[in-house]
Amino acid sequence: MTRLSTAQFHQPQTKDPLLDLLSQRRPPISDRDKGLSNLVFDRLMAGSKPLRSPNLLQLLEQITDRLTRPIDLNVEVYVVPNSNLVNAFALPDGKILVGLGILEILKTEDELAALLAHEIVHIARGHSFQ
Repeated sequence: MTRLSTAQFHQPQTKDPLLDLLSQRRPPISDRDKGLSNLVFDRLMAGSKPLRSPNLLQLLEQITDRLTRPIDLNVEVYVVPNSNLVNAFALPDGKILVGLGILEILKTEDELAALLAHEIVHIARGHSFQ
């Protein structure tokens, strides 16, 4: 097993082990992953008109802010319009793409928060494109 240098990561000490785990700084994303993030984002959003649902966009922003504030993580959430995508996924550069199809299935704000929390963990732990 390869051990990572603890100097590479910030090790906060709180009373919440989950927050400690998520607050550890992940290694910087590679140029390759930045390029792949941009490619995926551009392809999915190509030709899309901006979503005109201020209430939904505000809700996404509020939930994301509430979930990321304790771990000091920058995340941007985008709805993939013109799509029946029944999924959401995280890109290494901190973008979360949410398909309209999954939004139609979710019934409560808590379900939406759980979906976003799941994707935020992928970003915080550097799981995208692995």
